[in-house]
Amino acid sequence: MDALENLFHFEGKFFRNVVTLLFRPGRLSVDFNAGRRASQMPPFRLYLFVSLAFFGLTFLDRNTAGAFKLGPQRGAPAQITVDGRPATITEALSGQPGEPPAAQAPDPAPPPAAGQSDWQRRLEERSRRALDPAVQREMTVTFLHSLPKLLLFCLPLFALWTRLLWRKSGQAYLQHLVVALHFHTFIFLWVLCRDGWTFLAGFAGSGLARGLGLVCNLWLILYPVLMLRRIFAQGWLLSFAKAFVLFIAYTFTLATGFLIAGFVIIFLL
Repeated sequence: MDALENLFHFEGKFFRNVVTLLFRPGRLSVDFNAGRRASQMPPFRLYLFVSLAFFGLTFLDRNTAGAFKLGPQRGAPAQITVDGRPATITEALSGQPGEPPAAQAPDPAPPPAAGQSDWQRRLEERSRRALDPAVQREMTVTFLHSLPKLLLFCLPLFALWTRLLWRKSGQAYLQHLVVALHFHTFIFLWVLCRDGWTFLAGFAGSGLARGLGLVCNLWLILYPVLMLRRIFAQGWLLSFAKAFVLFIAYTFTLATGFLIAGFVIIFLL
């Protein structure tokens, strides 16, 4: 009975919080910071649960994108066969089995230039290795799997930007961190809902799906302004201006984080 009570109690809180988070910008953060927390999931637990679902579904979609493509694809070259088995062009022309073509050896690395430091030689070596398609695929997979950690690292910086922009609000940094957690959770949830709704609307017509996608994207743009206005109780013009500054600052923060992560991956692989 205790296990069932905890399960349904969790689900009730979760779905109530989801509806509030999606359609009432800032309300969840205002209530939590005001001490009305009995009907809420802890912000960090909610963020972890939703981000796990978001990235899990995203990676699942990437890994299974071509899993159900059976047979030769349209436009693919036909396979050459001799006596019902795959063959090379030489075997097909001569009618005799031939030796498979020798694998081409990779170009040897040029000797290090005089006067180069170890760091410069290592940088050139990593740069040449990054041109290999197999290494590029490995780097892409590594980068995608590091995104959850990278966003979790950048999330406190979002709270720091709001703390600087609304420093006269009287709220402590931890309250700004609650805002950051709720906002990132909304982004993950809304992207999942938008994709699901437009997919279902596509069965009724492509025009309906495009219109619904446009409405969802507009709400994604307006949401932070409405959220910040409700939380910090400022006018429309000031809320728009500060939301724009916050967008620029956090975009620069994310770009810097992605760039650093890219360099780290290049040097580690």
